[in-house]
Amino acid sequence: MSLNMLGAPGFGDDLIGCECIPGLSFTLAAGGGHALRASVLRDFFGLLVTMCLEEAVLVLRLLLCLWLDMLWALFFGVSLLLPLAVFVAVFDFISVMDAMLKAK
Repeated sequence: MSLNMLGAPGFGDDLIGCECIPGLSFTLAAGGGHALRASVLRDFFGLLVTMCLEEAVLVLRLLLCLWLDMLWALFFGVSLLLPLAVFVAVFDFISVMDAMLKAK
């Protein structure tokens, strides 16, 4: 990579890339000012939507597990199985988080 120190067009017009977050990269135009590629915004918003969808699925799965566990506890007796239902819901949450971290 070379920097366009002289400002001559066509001389050293390489782009310096930077990847701060996996899947999201931006470039600095060497020689000119700081120029973000148009794809950066698309990449950023795509990553943001993907992260929001993953979090929404995680929360919905946690709520579903907690709801099913609470129904199970209410059906079989609150006093005995409620702590077990909370434990299972927390364990489900931890296992989903672990799977998400391993997937990334």
